[in-house]
Amino acid sequence: MIAHVYYQEHQTLDALVWLGKHRADRAKHLVRLVRYPHGDGTRTFITNVTDPRLLAIREVAELYARRWAIEMAVKTVKRHLGLHLLWSAKPTVIAHQVWAVLVIAQILQALRLEIAGRAGVPMLDVSLPLLITYLPQYAAQGIDPIAAFVADGRRLGFIRPVRRVTIVAPAIPHHLRCLPPPDLVRTRTPRYRSRLTPQAPCPAN
Repeated sequence: MIAHVYYQEHQTLDALVWLGKHRADRAKHLVRLVRYPHGDGTRTFITNVTDPRLLAIREVAELYARRWAIEMAVKTVKRHLGLHLLWSAKPTVIAHQVWAVLVIAQILQALRLEIAGRAGVPMLDVSLPLLITYLPQYAAQGIDPIAAFVADGRRLGFIRPVRRVTIVAPAIPHHLRCLPPPDLVRTRTPRYRSRLTPQAPCPAN
């Protein structure tokens, strides 16, 4: 249910809404609904940043597009840096392992950024998995890995254009937005429908 409309024109909508379709489903907090046409369809986003002055429609779309970066970061530390296997059951050793992996991950990202800067390409064009694989090999041979990546990166596939999501979202001028009244109710008593997991039938005696 729409509680307030910041902006609406044709298929573009920026509004505050209550989530919950039925009487038994009532969310406690107002959230912001953003909707705009994109190609042959419509893009729709929900965010708890309810003030468009803090987060514009384009920024909402960019944040959703970047959510994959979180998955890739988790993949890096678990698969490529070995955090899927803990060295010990002792909390102190686990903490040391986690911090060591995170520090190494930050160093690798810094090297990746340096390579991208020297090669004149976006950082995402530098393959992080290949950097993790070949950096120790170059270093063991006494070869500067950054210089090697910059010199031969394109030929060896270390540096290659990556497919990116192009963000096309409307820019709404501030003076066209209708701010909500100060007494707008933003919280309410929640109600959540009970969803019980079906129990398996008991075997016959």
